[in-house]
Amino acid sequence: MNNKSVSNIIYQGTYEKSKSSKKLKAVFDTCDITPYEMERPYGRIVQKKHNYLLNQLCHDQESEHYVITTLLENTIPTYHCLFPELISYCVNQESTEQAISTFIKNACIIGNCDYFTISQNSDRTKISYLTSNSGTAHPINALGNIALLSDIIHLYSPKAPLAISLTAKNLIKKRHFDEKFETSCVLDQNENAIIINNSDLEKSQSSFNKTLHILQKEQINRIKRNLFSAGNLSSSVAEIIFNSIYSKRISEQNEVLKILCNALQVSRWTLNRRLSSEDTHFSLLLSEVKLQVSIKLLTEERLTIQEVSDWLAFSSHSAFSRFFKAKTGRSPRSYREATEVDHR
Repeated sequence: MNNKSVSNIIYQGTYEKSKSSKKLKAVFDTCDITPYEMERPYGRIVQKKHNYLLNQLCHDQESEHYVITTLLENTIPTYHCLFPELISYCVNQESTEQAISTFIKNACIIGNCDYFTISQNSDRTKISYLTSNSGTAHPINALGNIALLSDIIHLYSPKAPLAISLTAKNLIKKRHFDEKFETSCVLDQNENAIIINNSDLEKSQSSFNKTLHILQKEQINRIKRNLFSAGNLSSSVAEIIFNSIYSKRISEQNEVLKILCNALQVSRWTLNRRLSSEDTHFSLLLSEVKLQVSIKLLTEERLTIQEVSDWLAFSSHSAFSRFFKAKTGRSPRSYREATEVDHR
């Protein structure tokens, strides 16, 4: 897990909303986050783009209000929809302490740019949320993780008094966060942290299911292995192809392949061999990404069918139409018209 990144899942709701919001769309465009990154299963956003996106969201009032409102919702059901395996595992532990430990150990499924530290004295335990960059986590990032962790704690210890410190100098809807945390959040602090009494860590969970717990643990470990395995080359290849076609307008097969090999520093033979080990190949990925780009150009960029055909380096308008219909079951024109109806 050396590569710092966050799950694309945490941004997908905001990204979907951006399709009907010029301001939000501009934020994602500025951050150079591609549709492929957002939509691929188990996709990750690299730390540099993640941090830049957070900063952009905080500087856009509409975006910030959307994120803050989302954080104020019932956190566990919301996160369970996004990361069902992780949340189910966290809420099936023997005690508050084990639930906290489980969340901290496996929060890398959500993102591994930031991390938690735990310090303890004879009476109280402090859980600090930090970032691997400069020590203090981004305010919005910290709010989301602290809100989720506090909700997990209160599942096990409903009456546990918590102390919350935040680095944020100001907090939109602070009163609502105070109500959520059942305490007055202290702002402009040196760190983002939750403090809990040690006696509340020992609270047990009467509904703990040991058999289910074992199965959940195996599932979580499998997810982590899949997420951070070094062999997932096809995702990187598809992303490079998308950037080549959409950003650089280079769509001809040999030219795209040349860009790929240069970017990955491998020969064509090695590239095809490694893709074959993942049960795919370059031509298939190129075809899939061309379809994705064509849909974006037709429905979002509003290009003509001929312009899309030229952009994707098809030999003719009719060749592109045959390709598109074979993939979607509809002609490009019919697909765009159906999309327009859906958005009315």
